[in-house]
Amino acid sequence: MMRWDFIKEVMRRVRFTEKFVNLVMGCICDPSFAVLVNSMPTAWFQSRMGLRQGDPLSPFLFILGAEFFQR
Repeated sequence: MMRWDFIKEVMRRVRFTEKFVNLVMGCICDPSFAVLVNSMPTAWFQSRMGLRQGDPLSPFLFILGAEFFQR
Protein backbone atom coordinates (compact mmCIF):
# COMPACT_ATOMS: atom_id res chain seq x y z
CA MET A 1 0.00 0.00 0.00
CA MET A 2 1.33 3.45 -0.89
CA ARG A 3 0.72 6.43 1.32
CA TRP A 4 -1.32 9.28 -0.14
CA ASP A 5 1.32 11.87 0.72
CA PHE A 6 3.93 9.76 -1.13
CA ILE A 7 1.73 9.57 -4.24
CA LYS A 8 1.17 13.32 -4.13
CA GLU A 9 4.89 14.06 -3.78
CA VAL A 10 5.81 11.70 -6.64
CA MET A 11 3.30 13.36 -8.96
CA ARG A 12 4.74 16.77 -8.07
CA ARG A 13 8.32 15.59 -8.70
CA VAL A 14 7.29 14.21 -12.09
CA ARG A 15 6.01 17.76 -12.72
CA PHE A 16 2.34 17.06 -13.21
CA THR A 17 0.34 20.26 -12.95
CA GLU A 18 -1.07 21.13 -9.54
CA LYS A 19 -4.56 20.95 -11.02
CA PHE A 20 -3.97 17.34 -12.15
CA VAL A 21 -2.40 16.38 -8.80
CA ASN A 22 -5.40 17.81 -6.94
CA LEU A 23 -7.81 16.00 -9.27
CA VAL A 24 -6.14 12.62 -8.67
CA MET A 25 -5.87 13.22 -4.93
CA GLY A 26 -9.57 14.13 -4.83
CA CYS A 27 -10.37 10.81 -6.48
CA ILE A 28 -8.41 8.75 -3.96
CA CYS A 29 -8.79 10.80 -0.76
CA ASP A 30 -12.32 12.20 -0.78
CA PRO A 31 -14.68 9.84 -2.61
CA SER A 32 -18.12 9.11 -1.22
CA PHE A 33 -20.51 6.33 -2.19
CA ALA A 34 -24.12 5.27 -2.02
CA VAL A 35 -25.08 1.62 -2.43
CA LEU A 36 -28.30 0.28 -3.93
CA VAL A 37 -30.17 -2.05 -1.56
CA ASN A 38 -33.39 -3.48 -2.99
CA SER A 39 -33.18 -0.86 -5.76
CA MET A 40 -33.10 1.98 -3.21
CA PRO A 41 -29.95 4.05 -2.62
CA THR A 42 -28.52 4.14 0.89
CA ALA A 43 -27.17 7.26 2.57
CA TRP A 44 -23.83 8.53 1.25
CA PHE A 45 -20.72 7.42 3.14
CA GLN A 46 -17.04 8.37 2.89
CA SER A 47 -14.32 6.00 1.74
CA ARG A 48 -11.58 5.47 4.30
CA MET A 49 -9.06 3.27 2.49
CA GLY A 50 -8.17 5.17 -0.68
CA LEU A 51 -8.03 3.14 -3.87
CA ARG A 52 -10.49 0.35 -4.27
CA GLN A 53 -10.04 -2.98 -6.04
CA GLY A 54 -10.62 -2.52 -9.75
CA ASP A 55 -10.02 1.22 -9.59
CA PRO A 56 -8.64 2.33 -12.98
CA LEU A 57 -6.16 4.66 -11.24
CA SER A 58 -4.47 1.80 -9.34
CA PRO A 59 -2.14 0.56 -12.13
CA PHE A 60 -1.16 4.11 -13.08
CA LEU A 61 -0.28 5.08 -9.50
CA PHE A 62 1.51 1.78 -8.83
CA ILE A 63 3.72 2.20 -11.91
CA LEU A 64 4.38 5.83 -11.01
CA GLY A 65 5.53 4.81 -7.52
CA ALA A 66 7.62 1.90 -8.84
CA GLU A 67 9.36 4.18 -11.36
CA PHE A 68 10.18 6.60 -8.55
CA PHE A 69 11.84 3.84 -6.49
CA GLN A 70 13.68 2.48 -9.52
CA ARG A 71 15.50 5.80 -9.95
